[in-house]
Amino acid sequence: MQLFIQPVVNVFQTAAYFFIDEKTKHGFLIDPGAEGEKLLKKIAEKGWKIDKVLLTHGHFDHSYQAAKVADTLGVACVVNENAVDFMKNDQLNLSARYQQHVQWPKRVELVKDHTMIKSDDGSFELEAIATPGHTPDSQIFYSKKYGFALVGDMLYNGDIGLTEFPGGDKKQILDSIANKIATLPDKTELLTGHTAPMTVEGVKAILAEDYGIRV
Repeated sequence: MQLFIQPVVNVFQTAAYFFIDEKTKHGFLIDPGAEGEKLLKKIAEKGWKIDKVLLTHGHFDHSYQAAKVADTLGVACVVNENAVDFMKNDQLNLSARYQQHVQWPKRVELVKDHTMIKSDDGSFELEAIATPGHTPDSQIFYSKKYGFALVGDMLYNGDIGLTEFPGGDKKQILDSIANKIATLPDKTELLTGHTAPMTVEGVKAILAEDYGIRV
């Protein structure tokens, strides 16, 4: 399996990720927040078969092109069970601030905490772990086998994620980070939506030094 980072830009630059089995060319696309045509072109050029589109949360910079890509490919979009009201509301998903609109995909899979997201042939998977706090529908995608987690905006610029947007909650995000992210193996690579990767070791240090939370 290979993890490919694809920066996409609308109002902000966001990291979209491809998780691809290079033998079968099947995989997942995570957080197609912009430049849907660019993502579709890359999929076609590589000969990849995207089994599902996954979203870490419904903010427009992560979800804006999810419907376009998923619907064009005829696949489901996987979102947290709390995403419906949040992602469908352009005030909450922040797209209205920029005169934009987030389209709801034709096929949606609502998942609960600790749901295993499996490929079509069952040969690879990611675990969806609910991590509310940045938004009510935030979730991370964890691979124990490959030692990484795609954490979206739960972590940002070497710190915890932002909580000043609608639905954000500082106490809740700290709880999610302490109990869901910082409890992963220390060497787990934490891949964020906008800034440099972090590690669980680093997150534990931040929690202890800046927030008085010891895990």
